[in-house]
Amino acid sequence: MARRSGGWAVFWDVVLVLDLVLLAIGLVVVAATTLLGRGAAEPPSFSPGVLAAEAVLSLVLLGVVPVAWALGTRRKPWEGMLLYLRLRGTWRDVGYGVLLGAAALGAGVLVGLLLQLTPEGEALLENPVLEDLLSHMSLPLAFLVAFSAAVGEEILFRGLLLRRIGLWGQAAVFGLMHLAYGTVLQVVVPAAMGVVFGLVTRRRGSIVAPIVAHFVFNFVPMALAALVPPAS
Repeated sequence: MARRSGGWAVFWDVVLVLDLVLLAIGLVVVAATTLLGRGAAEPPSFSPGVLAAEAVLSLVLLGVVPVAWALGTRRKPWEGMLLYLRLRGTWRDVGYGVLLGAAALGAGVLVGLLLQLTPEGEALLENPVLEDLLSHMSLPLAFLVAFSAAVGEEILFRGLLLRRIGLWGQAAVFGLMHLAYGTVLQVVVPAAMGVVFGLVTRRRGSIVAPIVAHFVFNFVPMALAALVPPAS
């Protein structure tokens, strides 16, 4: 993972910093808008085109830029990038990721059932933003959104930020990044997943299992929404 020196490496350092600053500004804007309650009465409405564009942009900002940075700053670009971002894995990691994603889905269903036992819990489950998003799903769009989120977010948070700001820091930022959904549950759950995925990354030395688990966790509900649309 030896680092390259010189102007080319500095250029990519600047690109990465600008990318992170842009993401930070977006996070602050979303947090301010959500916490101040602006637009709470009328949640944003999505369309398939908007969702696809946001998925591609997210993949570029969260995943492609860090990969390009690692390629541009390592003495052995390809090998150094794979090692630094922990992108090397085995089929065992893939299988482990499928099991982890299934376990996360099961835990989510269990939490949902428990929360439905009380009126306060049911209120926590209400999420107009997520409901609107799921109402526009098709299988290709579900794959694109789940793939972009899983690859991009895991590269940034578990591949890059886990090294830079630690287990709890990256998990906290990961949770806050989901503030746009406007509910406490949509911050707490991703933050908890960030801790689990960070621990898995450290234990296995790879983000392949978290990528697969993240994809499974996102894709299954969206695919079900596409295949079984809610009754009108």
